[in-house]
Amino acid sequence: MTPAEAKLWGYIKGRKLGFRFTRQKVLKGYIADFYCWEKQFVVEVDGGYHQTKKQEEYDIMRGYHFSNIGIKTIRIPNELIFKDINQALDIIKKELDSDLSLKPTLNFKKRKVVYPPSKRDKRLLSKLRNRY
Repeated sequence: MTPAEAKLWGYIKGRKLGFRFTRQKVLKGYIADFYCWEKQFVVEVDGGYHQTKKQEEYDIMRGYHFSNIGIKTIRIPNELIFKDINQALDIIKKELDSDLSLKPTLNFKKRKVVYPPSKRDKRLLSKLRNRY
């Protein structure tokens, strides 16, 4: 676990937010940082390496895959966890309290909704499928 993941884990483990999370959960071949089975909800913590092209492609594929199997995903950058853990927890609580029935994935790095996939993401997904 990264330092940011370890810090967040200290705040969400043991039903501290009202729902049980597991960490480093394997879901259909992809590893989720934190997974809540009761809500079919994944929290991904994004560090600096998530800004590389290859990792960005992988993250798009993983998010699309999770969405296709009915799992809601949010992405929270390391910086937010270290600077304002309460804001990060509020974001998670808000999503847990809402109806999680396959809404768009929130991408806090880009400050925009990324699922359903944009035309750019669809082209990228198509290229990735052909590559693998």
